[in-house]
Amino acid sequence: MPRVSALMMMTAVLVDCLALMPVAQAIETNQAPNPAAHQTALASPVAQAPLRPPITRPNRSNSGNRRPASSSSQEEFRYRLVVEGSSDSLLRQVRRVVPDAFRAWVDGRRVIQAGLFVTRAEAEAIQQQIEEINLEAAIWDLEQTVTRPSVRSSSSSFPARLTSGSNRTGYNYRLIVQGSSDSLLRQVRAVVPDAFRTTIAGERVIQAGLFVDRAEAEAIQQQLSRIRATTNIFDVGYGVAQASAPVQLPRVQSGRVVVIVDPGHGGRDPGAVGIGGIHEADIVLDISQQVASLLEDQGVQAVLTRQDDREIDLAPRVNLAESVNADLFVSIHANAISMSRPDVNGIETYYYDTGAALAASIHNSLVNATGMNDRGVRQARFYVLTRTSMPAVLVEVGFVTGQEDAAKLNSAATRSQIAAGIAQGILRYIQQRL
Repeated sequence: MPRVSALMMMTAVLVDCLALMPVAQAIETNQAPNPAAHQTALASPVAQAPLRPPITRPNRSNSGNRRPASSSSQEEFRYRLVVEGSSDSLLRQVRRVVPDAFRAWVDGRRVIQAGLFVTRAEAEAIQQQIEEINLEAAIWDLEQTVTRPSVRSSSSSFPARLTSGSNRTGYNYRLIVQGSSDSLLRQVRAVVPDAFRTTIAGERVIQAGLFVDRAEAEAIQQQLSRIRATTNIFDVGYGVAQASAPVQLPRVQSGRVVVIVDPGHGGRDPGAVGIGGIHEADIVLDISQQVASLLEDQGVQAVLTRQDDREIDLAPRVNLAESVNADLFVSIHANAISMSRPDVNGIETYYYDTGAALAASIHNSLVNATGMNDRGVRQARFYVLTRTSMPAVLVEVGFVTGQEDAAKLNSAATRSQIAAGIAQGILRYIQQRL
């Protein structure tokens, strides 16, 4: 330490001691201290140099959802503290202050939840601790809508897109809450805003999230334990779409029929982006590849317009169908609406002219195979329907923005059921019409 700095510190300590002497003497003689003497001593420029107060870290055993000691057990949380962003490095920084902080989705944005609080003062105390490590934190009112003000809009990110393998979503674990009542759903949504009801292994439950790492699922499970919710963490494929009977696929004469299977979007065009960041282009590619494989197994020559994640314009898709003299054209998409309408779910099938019977056959098989909401068969003037010379349909396999459909489209088991339903509808049409 430099000598000048050491000398200044010694001087400051000496001045403080001299300033406190009148107070100590007054205490010893039971006399009132002289405030003027104390203030005069503190007038020294050296003594006025402020010392930065130490950072008081929250107790690591209960820093996530804090209640005052006097709070009733029936008090409800009113405030949520979040840090915009979701990177591993950011999560590590936040956990220096709040050890049980975790990633969460709020209105389509990925954030780090740093706690739920009964009083705003508690939330502000932790907010101050987080800002001491040069991070921005926002306090949201739980009584407001799920759509929240932005802290840093540029920090939003989505989870990894579908990859090859048995679990094509990239998720490994599903966190569910036993029960499905309205009151329970409200409590769960206080912790996980986009939680929703679904059916797992034939039981009606509340899904509180899909996760790559089990540790993330356990962090939210710990948060839910504070509202006394009964939770379980399962492998992502457990119990999803297992109740339906296997779809029976009729066989047709080998090589006689050519069907174009057209996965929508791709490459720089992800299509619709839904709940949890799921991409339409990835979902429909997986389903389309399975449809093509099932058709080939039953004797149909299936031709895919794309076999990987690449962007293809509409005209080349139609041109391919004409060049191979296809008998049928089936375009596969996923639907979307505003993220504020998670209640909209279901399957729609479109045709333009000669595809009415094909659309009906695919639609009925698909609804029966999956049990998803039936939104009907409709006529539309989509490019791939109006520019093709063969019967053509466009199938919307569900809403990526729908709470029920998004969970199903995120499930490998349900995507396989969707593929089987589409293939069955195509094969039945071929048997009856071609």
